[in-house]
Amino acid sequence: MTRARAVAGPPALCAALEAAIRAELTRPRDADALLRDVAQMRAMMAKEFATGSIWDVKHMPGGLVDIEFIAQYLQLRHGPDDPGLLAQGTIESLTRLAERGLLPLRAAAELIDGFRLWQRVQGFQRMATERGFDPASAPQALLAAMARAAFPDRKDIDFAQAELKIREVAGRVHAWYDRIVAEPAAALPPRPQSQSQESTGP
Repeated sequence: MTRARAVAGPPALCAALEAAIRAELTRPRDADALLRDVAQMRAMMAKEFATGSIWDVKHMPGGLVDIEFIAQYLQLRHGPDDPGLLAQGTIESLTRLAERGLLPLRAAAELIDGFRLWQRVQGFQRMATERGFDPASAPQALLAAMARAAFPDRKDIDFAQAELKIREVAGRVHAWYDRIVAEPAAALPPRPQSQSQESTGP
């Protein structure tokens, strides 16, 4: 819902949809329940899409999903008090959260840098490979092109350096996810039995 938008249709219908989306995103939520649910959903995704490759920049720890979960969680948590921070784009969302003091400036900068890096890597993979990127079987020319695509401002970077840099960025991003979502969720008291039953019901 944080990225939902009306893209076509009668103006009245589009306006009604936008209003419904905004109402849903700004409705008051139990902060602890929201945090638990976000952490639980991310853990389920990590289990379902587990990957040992740092080149799976969407699902790896510190990848796109971690960044998007941070942005979406903070929007849902603070949106009821400040609807103006809501944004459909992840970078704009992180920027607004930082401007309002709801996300450390360093976190926003590192998350935005990571998001842009993962977008470059993902875009290159989609154009250059059909079945995903496997460094072990990729020709040297492809490895060199991947390094340049990931870090266009470093013309002399080789693949080994690019891979090391990607591990560093992923580590920083995942550390922010742990600090903002995973660790606070783990520190919460157990979910009340009534809420647990509701969350696992049909």
